[in-house]
Amino acid sequence: MRTLIALLLVLSSAGCDRDGPPPPPEARPRVVAVDWMGRGAIYAATVTGERSGLTGVRYADGEREWVEPSRVRPWPNLHGRSVSVWSRGAARPAQVVEERAGLLHVRFAEGGDSWVSLDMLYALDASAPTSTPEATPTFPARPPVQGVSVRPGDHVLAYWVSAGEVSRSRPYVCEVTSVGEEGVALRYLEDGSEATVSAAEILRVLEPVASTERGRRHWLADPAPVGTVLERRGELTKLRVGAQERWVEAPRLLEPADPFPASQLHSGARVTALWNGESLYHATVVSVAGGQVTLRWHDGSEASAVPLSDVVEVW
Repeated sequence: MRTLIALLLVLSSAGCDRDGPPPPPEARPRVVAVDWMGRGAIYAATVTGERSGLTGVRYADGEREWVEPSRVRPWPNLHGRSVSVWSRGAARPAQVVEERAGLLHVRFAEGGDSWVSLDMLYALDASAPTSTPEATPTFPARPPVQGVSVRPGDHVLAYWVSAGEVSRSRPYVCEVTSVGEEGVALRYLEDGSEATVSAAEILRVLEPVASTERGRRHWLADPAPVGTVLERRGELTKLRVGAQERWVEAPRLLEPADPFPASQLHSGARVTALWNGESLYHATVVSVAGGQVTLRWHDGSEASAVPLSDVVEVW
């Protein structure tokens, strides 16, 4: 997932999988400490952007999210601290021996030591959890589509799989890149990440549309999962995506994602909804009032209200 920038100051038998000189300080990414999932476990994350008062971050394993300012914490003193370093496709426990100019000298638990840059850090506490909390019995995972048959170029709604762990609290719009004995290879349109999943991680197939009408919302083959049609000019369509309006090519439009009437959003209903108007998450309806639905999010975040129109699935 993560492109490892060339870096290696000290090479040992258990050293990290980077080589070449370290990048100059001004070329290094900005790394911050983040309260992962708002649960008190502090992880290192690379800043990818700022939007609507939120900070976009990417963790060393490739997972991305937008976080509130309250979850960005002061950078800790790492000297002598037990951490985990993302190396060779896994989190490796290590202890920080020395910190110098944005680089860390770490000693791995299995032996050997190396210099790493901050963007290779994963958990800032080696005892922190290293996988996304799964749906609990109170929040059951959504059942997959039955008898799924896909081919390269198809678009699907699917879960993210990393190191064999499935994150079932939020789905993503993906493009199928290949199908083989090992599973279905997907490209996640939100950030271009890739993973191979089983049929059980595919929730639905999103069919393309040949025509549409003004005012209708569609699933999109785009980093934004859904958008509402405002205008068409030849092969171009003007969409409202979240709070923004932009033109896209018609082939990016997938099947309709029509809003659900309030009558279907009763307390206890399981839904897929837009958080902050952009990211998809599973949730359970708490209440409906005044054009808004209060949702208890399955990733463990606090319950919050969103517009009724932000519900894109009831399951």
